[in-house]
Amino acid sequence: MSYRSLAAVSLLVIAASFGCGSGVKPEVVPPLEVVSGKILLDGKPSPGINVTFFPMGKGNPSTGTTDAEGAYTLTYRNGAPGVPAGDYVVLLSKLTQKDGTPIPEGKTAADVMAVDQIPERFRAMDNMRQQVNVPKGGKTFDFEIKSK
Repeated sequence: MSYRSLAAVSLLVIAASFGCGSGVKPEVVPPLEVVSGKILLDGKPSPGINVTFFPMGKGNPSTGTTDAEGAYTLTYRNGAPGVPAGDYVVLLSKLTQKDGTPIPEGKTAADVMAVDQIPERFRAMDNMRQQVNVPKGGKTFDFEIKSK
């Protein structure tokens, strides 16, 4: 093997030992607290309400969707149940067709020109009444909202 070939192979071995990764660090997931609750719309459970706990500081939101009983459980972006302890603005949304029926399978909200059944005041980031604190150990947060 020539000196040049030996030098090239040596450089490849050194480069491989340091890794050839993309430089992207894996996400460090903070400790998560279990948060669940129930949402009533006009006094009744309403399936399909999207719940987002959006952090008031740094961090990622956690989301959930109500079931037929109006119950939800938050999930962090990595799929794990929960949300980091801290202060959040709670955003609620329920997109449907104009007549209030669910968006059909295979269609998007844009396809059916969907409308939100939840009033704007529950979807606004600046809604001071929708602020909550998630303590260590988690908590249940129930909401009762009126569509009018």
